[in-house]
Amino acid sequence: MSGPKILTGMLRKWKFAGTALLATAIAFMTACEEKQPAPAIPSPTPSFPREAPPERVSKKSPEAILQTLHRASQEMALDGFQFDKPQLGWPFDCRAATTSDYLRLLTENGYLGSDDLSLFFEVEIANLSDADPAESPFAKIPQGKKNFFIRKDGAVVSELPQTKPSPRDPAWLPR
Repeated sequence: MSGPKILTGMLRKWKFAGTALLATAIAFMTACEEKQPAPAIPSPTPSFPREAPPERVSKKSPEAILQTLHRASQEMALDGFQFDKPQLGWPFDCRAATTSDYLRLLTENGYLGSDDLSLFFEVEIANLSDADPAESPFAKIPQGKKNFFIRKDGAVVSELPQTKPSPRDPAWLPR
């Protein structure tokens, strides 16, 4: 038995069958019973292979350069894990022998723009793996007498308090 028939029977039984009220109740119940299409669930779009070019580094500050490098590296590491591609990951995981090799890998796979490579000339990258803790230093760039570091968790700091680079040899990749 449908909703409107049940409601009509109940209203008659209670002798409360005012025409306007009955018509409103039946219209409401009919609207509730109409099948509405379920909203489409958007399918997750994988970020690999990269469809859009990476953002250009608009600022040349050490913080912006390090954050761009970190974002690109983290995206590549996540894609390597998600799509089971061992050649994509943190420097140690993808067997990068030098900083140049790692930057080339980021560029060839679309995580960094080739126009931005000149900004990373002075950057040194640590030989990190996915297993290293989040507070491990990932990259550093000199600025005058000061070094700026970005940790694996993305925090930019000017000093590393009691934090050691990765235990691998070399701890920092040669240029």
